[in-house]
Amino acid sequence: MCIWLIQKIQIKKLFLEKSDPNNSNESKDKKDAGDEKIPPPPPLGNKLEINFMINDTLERIEYKQRQINIIEQKIKAFTENKIHINWLIHDLEALVKCIKDCPLKWLKDFGDQIWELEQVYAFALDDNKKEFSEGDISKINNILTQMNLLVATYQSKYL
Repeated sequence: MCIWLIQKIQIKKLFLEKSDPNNSNESKDKKDAGDEKIPPPPPLGNKLEINFMINDTLERIEYKQRQINIIEQKIKAFTENKIHINWLIHDLEALVKCIKDCPLKWLKDFGDQIWELEQVYAFALDDNKKEFSEGDISKINNILTQMNLLVATYQSKYL
């Protein structure tokens, strides 16, 4: 986040230097030397547009970070038996769909894990199980481990 703030400051300084002909020592010297008109610098867009682009990018990053944090919270809530597996599956599917500009490979990999989780749950329902078997619990734990690894990968590579 600090990098974005530094870039924002640098862009603002660049914009102000380019848009203010009185701010440049060269233009003052040229004005004093003669009556030649110095063409204005090329337009960079107005200050509002630049701020909007920077703020938009920062907001997207913060939004993605919030979605990833919620995914982590949902997985943790399930492991602490605070939510049912059905809600976990539903919430994870919805949260992943909300992340914009996400790499397709990551989406596919995370979606595959949700699908695996859904299959374990569907087979348990089909067998009329009231509780998961040891094998099911082992599969679920492996899936949740993979999900946590994918979340950590997303945070380190894409945020």
